[in-house]
Order: sequence, then structure tokens, then C-alpha cells
Amino acid sequence: ETTQDGEYIITSYYFCSSESEAWGFASVGWHLVLLITATVQAFQTRLIRRQINESQTLAIMIYSHFVFVILRLVVLFLRGTMNNKDLMLVLSLIFSVDAI
Repeated sequence: ETTQDGEYIITSYYFCSSESEAWGFASVGWHLVLLITATVQAFQTRLIRRQINESQTLAIMIYSHFVFVILRLVVLFLRGTMNNKDLMLVLSLIFSVDAI
């Protein structure tokens, strides 16, 4: 692509990546371990007095994070069918919405 003055416009994208899919699955696996730990914690605290009981709040957070873990797994399995630019865009959106 060139400008009106005949200058070339170069577009490039930079992102961190690895040729191995193991890093993505290790990240999702660790996230699942943390979610299971939080689930056990919520289950163990369900009978505590109502004033200090946070099990319902934990359950809602666990569910929402689990949904985003599943979305990350879907993206990891579709990795071979997407170009890196689109893959990083989708993962960035998933991580951003999960952080909100």
C-alpha cells in the first residue's frame, strides 16, 4: 500500500508466541487446578454463619472463570485453523473480559 506521495506503508504485528502448544495447555491446566481448589474452599465454607459466608460469591466467580477457561480451550484447539493475528486478538479479548 502506498500514500499519495508514493511512500510505502508497512504494517507489522508483534506478539509473544511459542511453537509448542504445551504452554497454552499448561496455563489452562493450572487455571483449572486453581478453580478446583476454590470450589473445594467454597464447599467447605458453605455452612459458616451468614455474615461471613462467601461461598455464594465464590461459586459465581468460579463459574464465570470456568466459562473463560472453556473459551480458552476452544481457542487452543482451533489454533491450527486461525492465523496468529486473529488468535492473539481472540485470546486478548477473552483475557480482558475475564479480568473485568
